[in-house]
Amino acid sequence: MIVAVGGRPRTGKSELARHLAIVIGGVLLDLAQLRTVMFPTSRTTSHEQAARLYEWLLQAAVWNLHQRPTSPVVLDAHPLTRARDVRALRHLAGGIGHRLHVIECVRTAPVSEDPAQKAHQDAEGPPGDAGSAGSVLAPKIVVDTQQPMAECITEILHALAGSPGTERFPHAPHPYASEPPTAHSCHC
Repeated sequence: MIVAVGGRPRTGKSELARHLAIVIGGVLLDLAQLRTVMFPTSRTTSHEQAARLYEWLLQAAVWNLHQRPTSPVVLDAHPLTRARDVRALRHLAGGIGHRLHVIECVRTAPVSEDPAQKAHQDAEGPPGDAGSAGSVLAPKIVVDTQQPMAECITEILHALAGSPGTERFPHAPHPYASEPPTAHSCHC
């Protein structure tokens, strides 16, 4: 199973992806971390570099699913606001015999301006307030990331459990008691 976490910038998709990977016992493949490892001295990424990074990320997903077919792969990469990105992921997942689940992170209240995030926002577009242009294409699981993390994860687990052909996660009816666990991610 591939779980792709998307959403506009500053909607908490990376944090959600990290926690979800831990709770479902999956492998987290994070495009931002891969960029840091592969191009450590680059402040910006060219279109060619970005395309190559995404290709490597998807190759890592396929490799992980071939090695451990029952271990889910959680992708934290593109916002998934373009139809072609979602279609390509669905084609990839179907081609290797796995289901794709798309999660869209939204925020019901406007994101406050944070100067430290301004450069990131300018590079990727406006913050992802609910109802803003460029939402992830259906079918998808929509999660309001202003909820506590435990509620977000529980909502996702219920949606995944209700999806036909989806693996069950009996060990995770209550993701964590009070605090989210420390995330471990794959530094490809």
